[in-house]
Amino acid sequence: MHIGSDKNAIKTMADIKRCDLHNNRKYKNEKNEDINLSLSKYNITLKGTKNIYTDMENFYKTEFADALYNYNLKQQREDRKIVDYLTKMEKDTKTNIGVEILFQIGDKEDWKDKTLEEKQKSIDIFKTAIPELEKRNIKVVNASLHLDETCPHLHVIAVPIVENQKRGLEKQVSQNKIITRELMKELREVTEKNFIEEYNKIYGTSKELKKGSEIEEHLQVQDYKNTKKMLEIAKQYGDKLQLKEELEVKSNQLTNELTKLDNENKEKNKKKVELENNIKNIDTKNKEYIDKLEKNKKDLETST
Repeated sequence: MHIGSDKNAIKTMADIKRCDLHNNRKYKNEKNEDINLSLSKYNITLKGTKNIYTDMENFYKTEFADALYNYNLKQQREDRKIVDYLTKMEKDTKTNIGVEILFQIGDKEDWKDKTLEEKQKSIDIFKTAIPELEKRNIKVVNASLHLDETCPHLHVIAVPIVENQKRGLEKQVSQNKIITRELMKELREVTEKNFIEEYNKIYGTSKELKKGSEIEEHLQVQDYKNTKKMLEIAKQYGDKLQLKEELEVKSNQLTNELTKLDNENKEKNKKKVELENNIKNIDTKNKEYIDKLEKNKKDLETST
């Protein structure tokens, strides 16, 4: 789970338009190589419609209607009244009009062998995230489940809301007050627990949460996907690196064995040379001895 930020923050309705284009696959040319456009028709909208732009407009009109009415009723000056709360929020450069939250279960290894029908069963898993957001005042405007990529994942467009405010509208949008690091930690733990339980129930497995697999929550959506991909590549690379290290260890062991054998051969060759030299010396001495005996024999024969 992560929440979009920086260039993926939702500050204006232009950002909502961008989300709508991607989440509902309205791009004319989709450059994401992970998307199988032939499967996009199986993507599901769990909440809202196929027009996130309209969903957001309607949400602001209905959700803040009473608060806006009560606020304007108290204003004595016309220029202090708010005509449209969404427009006012768009003009405020310090705030966001909404947030995008991405939920994903596992990685490519967990899903690569599953059929579309098996992936469709994940709908009940992702549905559990919506009430968890709602009960924490993160109101879900639209939830789009993507089944046209290797890993099923859920894009949620939501609006964090605070109530009973003394200044301004009694009900307001406030990402900073609602989506704190503590809340994100709590939400992550709850949704991961729910996801794992539902996954095991649906697929008849006994998987456990992979420790150390968490990714920083406040990544941009594309950065999040890139990070997931990098982690998967890193895992593959890590496996290859481990194999390489094992091969290097074995190679070093063989090198040491060969060096040892080479040293032993050198020692044997040295002894062989010494032995050959000794034999030559013995042969030389034997020849000298024989020559001496021959000479003595001749001397004896001459004297007689």
